[in-house]
Amino acid sequence: MDPVPPAPPASTPPIAPLPEPKNKIWLWVLAGVSLLATGITGGIFLGKQFYGTSDPIFSPSPATQSTPTTDPTTNWKTYTNAKWGYSVKYPADQLVSCKYDQVEDGIKLWVAPFDCPDGHDIFYEVSVLGYLHNKLPVYKQPTSSEKVAVAGIQATKNTYKYENEDGPLQALGGATEILVPSTNGIIQLIVLSDNPIKVQRFNQILSTFKFLTPGSSTKFLRSSYSISLPQGYSQRQSTDNLVTYGFDDADYLHISSIPSITLTQVTQCKGQNPIPGQFCLSEGTGWGQTSDVEDITLDNIPAKSFYIYGGVDNAFHVIQTTQKPTLELKMYVAGGGLDQTFNNILKSFKFTN
Repeated sequence: MDPVPPAPPASTPPIAPLPEPKNKIWLWVLAGVSLLATGITGGIFLGKQFYGTSDPIFSPSPATQSTPTTDPTTNWKTYTNAKWGYSVKYPADQLVSCKYDQVEDGIKLWVAPFDCPDGHDIFYEVSVLGYLHNKLPVYKQPTSSEKVAVAGIQATKNTYKYENEDGPLQALGGATEILVPSTNGIIQLIVLSDNPIKVQRFNQILSTFKFLTPGSSTKFLRSSYSISLPQGYSQRQSTDNLVTYGFDDADYLHISSIPSITLTQVTQCKGQNPIPGQFCLSEGTGWGQTSDVEDITLDNIPAKSFYIYGGVDNAFHVIQTTQKPTLELKMYVAGGGLDQTFNNILKSFKFTN
């Protein structure tokens, strides 16, 4: 019997392939848009988590932040002069006074280190000295002069250039002088050098200068009285508490709202000259005055009239009110006829307030 051939396997119908899209580009576009949307959404979510929804805070850049400045004179030594009524500061580690700060006239300062030998003639660098009216020493004419403000009042700034004829001063090059009017004279601040560093230090010292007792305003003082001046006289200075009058570049009459001297500060001269730099009560009498201290009236205001003597060519006739308004008139009378001139001025004096 012939063998039977195996039956052929059952046929499986073929699987039809998926139809291909007509354009594959759209698929890529959709995928990209989907990914972009996901990224934006995720970024917004994470941003809210980290930064919240409040407005951003901006910190100022270091360049806009101000740095507090320090006053280089803060720790300087303060010198006070009761006679002339001022104070001033100086760097004690750079300048030494050699005990010159213990005299009434003022203070002189030498460059440190300096051992202050007795009898030395070494030039000081800075000085602040008081001088009576008409007693300020003048050694030469200034190279330039201008008005400046010191301690809130008008002062004079003089600069000097030293030449061959000035001898040893020539080595210093030059100097700067500040003249500040006060109730009883002139305060002179000076630096004997034209070195820029030393001049800068002097200007810092000058910035610390101040009077101990501020006076009333110049406007009030000058407008509080009226006077008739002799021919040739004119107003020369006007400060916070002092107005001066004179002629020929000299001050003769001083009218002040702060007395420059009190009777308790002076003693009788008793025929002797006063101690240098001080005044005594003159025993002599002036024009029509019959006692050392006489009670008078100044435009119906009670006042005292007296004479003080400070040595040759240094005498004053003083009028001080004893009730308000407080006022002092002090006239330089060391010379013939000046006291009579003062009496004529007093006759014309009137309070206007």
